[in-house]
Amino acid sequence: MRWPLVVLFLGVLLRRDLYLIWKNIVKRILRARRIPTPWGCLEEGEVALPGPVAPLAIPAVEGPLDQFPTMARKILATLWHYQKKTFGDEPGASRWEFLVTKDSPEAAEFERAANRLLFVGLVAFDPSSEMYFLTSVGIVFCRAHDAELAQAERFRFPND
Repeated sequence: MRWPLVVLFLGVLLRRDLYLIWKNIVKRILRARRIPTPWGCLEEGEVALPGPVAPLAIPAVEGPLDQFPTMARKILATLWHYQKKTFGDEPGASRWEFLVTKDSPEAAEFERAANRLLFVGLVAFDPSSEMYFLTSVGIVFCRAHDAELAQAERFRFPND
């Protein structure tokens, strides 16, 4: 456990040398006439931009709703129902979000299903509120499966 102290000590002793090395590297890069990049060599004054990137195909998004376990369908049905009811079915800036508390009997199953939906990109997690909400991809998926989600079981809330 002494290696962090050794690194810190060496950093303090060599700070002037490390600063000069870094300054020299930056100066050489700024004075270079050609800079190699993954997209070819840059001439002086050019900016490197990658070429067009093909959109990622997410098989789960294009597949049927029954590829997901019952709890995942319940989460999607709940998020979709209240998203439409509160903000409409167009992907905008506002999202309806919810979570199942840790002391709920469904908490472990909810967590597993929500993680699967997170992995395929249909929902996202807001760490500040610790709640889940539909992504834009999730809204598109739910819109495509609107009739099925309307029939699916969902979480109910007192103000429903």
